[in-house]
Amino acid sequence: EDAQLMVTAVHAYGSCNPGLGEGSDYLKPLELFREKEVVRMCAPMVRYSKLPFRMLVRRYGCDLAFTPMIVSESFVQSAKARDNEFTTCDGDRPLVVQFAADKWKDFADAAELVAPFADGVDLNCGCPQRYVTGGRCPRGMALT
Repeated sequence: EDAQLMVTAVHAYGSCNPGLGEGSDYLKPLELFREKEVVRMCAPMVRYSKLPFRMLVRRYGCDLAFTPMIVSESFVQSAKARDNEFTTCDGDRPLVVQFAADKWKDFADAAELVAPFADGVDLNCGCPQRYVTGGRCPRGMALT
């Protein structure tokens, strides 16, 4: 059921880049680093690295893009959070999804949900923003 919700959210956008359709050729992250001398990356930016921004930077030569940081706990618990926090399309590859987590199970479950639509996951181990940390040690620094 969770996977179906994710598929619905992803396919709602369809092919957002006519040059890159289903099954298109693109270099996966490790291939990029092996084959290119310079890899242009767009780092994750909270609330800014959403799909329209990623597609814009790709138009200007970005090779590898990250999603904004997604809090894994709410992502695995709520379809609404998944629909709001993670959208992609056929042309949005290669893609790395960044999560903030303080429980390994939430991180693993969130990674499993996005695996069919991403080329990697990233654990943010040091975001100091109060809404993420809740005034505690940054998520990811001490997974439980």
